[in-house]
Amino acid sequence: MSSAMTNRLNNLKIVRRIWIDQGDSKEAIKALVKMKDLPLASDMLGQLLRPECKKHLTLELCSLLLPVIIDLIKENYEEHISTALKASMLLYSSFSGMIEENLQLFNSNPNIAQMDINAEARISKCQACKRGFGEVKRIIIERAADFSQMTDLALLSRRVVKAIK
Repeated sequence: MSSAMTNRLNNLKIVRRIWIDQGDSKEAIKALVKMKDLPLASDMLGQLLRPECKKHLTLELCSLLLPVIIDLIKENYEEHISTALKASMLLYSSFSGMIEENLQLFNSNPNIAQMDINAEARISKCQACKRGFGEVKRIIIERAADFSQMTDLALLSRRVVKAIK
């Protein structure tokens, strides 16, 4: 237990140094993803759910966080799953309109990515997010029986599935 907590503290120090000291939230999330420390990821997502942290969320962070959220939804710990479901709802409500709008624009004019490098990167992130949200929904549906035994998760998971189109 001591070793696990020491490792988590070291990982947290790395993420904190990058995010707070260097002021680079994107690189901090990238470091968090590389660490594959799901309890730390759950704690970090919990912090990102605070209203004052919503301003830090971007489409790029959404695309980076979705794989972590997917891993957390696959976990057996109710707290991790709950945090991941709440985070997926926040990200979906924040970015689904932008994702759909950009993908529709791209589908109506596929050459736009060739003309605009920023558009190409944005379309790529939108496509990754669309796939990520689809995977979140698929896993929730697949784990519905597991969640039904946990009342709060059952309700939350139904809301997420209903929201994600």
